[in-house]
Amino acid sequence: MVDKKTIQKHVLANAVQHKGKAQPGAIVGKILAEDPKAKANMKQIVPQIHETIKEINKLPAEKQKSLLKKIWPKFFHREKKERGLSELPGAVMGKVVTRMPPGPSNYMTAGHALSFLINYIYAQKYKGKCVLRVEDTNPDKDNQEAVDSFRDGILRYLSIKPSKTVFVSDDIPKMYKEIEKLLNKNQAYLCACSADKISKLRRKKQACEHRSQTTKQNLELWKKMLAGKFKQNEYTTRLIGKMDANNATLRDPVIARINLTPHYKQKAKYIVWPAYDLAVTCEEEWCGITHVLRSNEFGNERIELQKHIAKLLGFKDKYYIQYGRFNVSGLEKSQGRVLRAMVSKGARWDDPRMPTLLALERRGFVKETFYELAKQVGLSKTPTKIDEKTLGAINRKIIDPVTPRYFFVADPVKIHIDHMPNIKFAKLKIHPDKPQTRQIKASKHLFVEKKDLVDHLKQEVRLKGLCNIVIPAKPGVIHKKVLCSGAAPKYGLPIIQWVPTDHILVDVLLTNGKTTSGFAERNISNLTVGTMVQFERFGFCRLDKKEKDRLTFIWGHQ
Repeated sequence: MVDKKTIQKHVLANAVQHKGKAQPGAIVGKILAEDPKAKANMKQIVPQIHETIKEINKLPAEKQKSLLKKIWPKFFHREKKERGLSELPGAVMGKVVTRMPPGPSNYMTAGHALSFLINYIYAQKYKGKCVLRVEDTNPDKDNQEAVDSFRDGILRYLSIKPSKTVFVSDDIPKMYKEIEKLLNKNQAYLCACSADKISKLRRKKQACEHRSQTTKQNLELWKKMLAGKFKQNEYTTRLIGKMDANNATLRDPVIARINLTPHYKQKAKYIVWPAYDLAVTCEEEWCGITHVLRSNEFGNERIELQKHIAKLLGFKDKYYIQYGRFNVSGLEKSQGRVLRAMVSKGARWDDPRMPTLLALERRGFVKETFYELAKQVGLSKTPTKIDEKTLGAINRKIIDPVTPRYFFVADPVKIHIDHMPNIKFAKLKIHPDKPQTRQIKASKHLFVEKKDLVDHLKQEVRLKGLCNIVIPAKPGVIHKKVLCSGAAPKYGLPIIQWVPTDHILVDVLLTNGKTTSGFAERNISNLTVGTMVQFERFGFCRLDKKEKDRLTFIWGHQ
């Protein structure tokens, strides 16, 4: 059993935090967190909490503080233990430059947001710069819609302010010059082997016959390649690497290839496109990047290749720091092919079922959630599996203090209350920690959730803010006529929400594609689209659409 001192310290702490007026709901949670076994004695504990609240709330604020200092001095010395970002190697204040490198072939996801924020937050930590670099060198997949998605997610939703924005496809001519440097130094060659042949020889660690071509031959073939004299895939440009290397990426990788597909931005301006490793190595140099922070899904092999290319081109050394990949369970549809399949079947990119940032915003997730999560996971080397419930818990902590409460009843059943007291309106708080109230019209005819009736057969329950009722029942039969057992609250009774006959129809779109329909109190008709609410005992939802006498919400989280 919880002792009186424990109850008193938590009531005092709550009162000090709420300008001298303790709130019962939070206190119960604190006591259970300290002693989970107390749940079995809640019927005895709750009246004690309310009695203590009455006593404490009568005291002046200074008296409350002095009492709390006596019985719980550590309360005033507790420090929030933040999981701060670890230090970057070689970081110099004001000189750190990181980058956010979206590949615009898919829509922006939560994983992208966390990766970009880690780079951005580190740049801010060292008062440095963070470059937004759009890696658009794949004409087959890159598209303007995806570019717009990333720019919207980064600039508007996350409110990131990059030091500059770079489109890699704008630098193609500069990359041609770097390739020509390699050709002139006999560090690259033109290859007419098929992709299949290249792959087989690389597995055998064997060079092809084109590797021995002269510099003159390679430069002539390069000019023909740029002039469009060859068909798609007829020739590639390959780096002279290390064919005997254990790291397969170093075995004469392709650094440029012919692609005749029109580009979303450059159209048909270029037909020779640099490979990923050459393009990013050049851009890291030209953007002045000092620290490359990236997911370890790329592996050390690619880092070794990019360092090799940088050395051949005379570029500066960078710090490569890898962190574990982010996987938000519950948002597993992050593969591009799965997303595109959903879209081809009629889904929008902001569909609540999607793992995109647009969908999460539509569900009511705020940018601060991702900032907080990025700081928490930091540069951990192990893959970070984030349960969607964790994401929801962080979001709830941020939005809960400002989110209004309303009644919503799914699967509603109309009940008749016998001996209903003469109550015209129920007066309830819009938020438990705020003074503002709302009124709900009351009568002996109301709607409650069918499940609440089933779960409380032959029990007395409290209609929140209204009265107590007794639900009579025979086994397996739900009675729509209930008996009022008094208007005054009784401690320990289960509390359920209700709506009057003067209600509004509500649909809630769920993340599984289904819809939950029901009735809500008419007060929500004054809300504007985009408002986040908490439907009590149901969850946090965002108003998505308003029609006459019908509102559509998107489910956010518990």
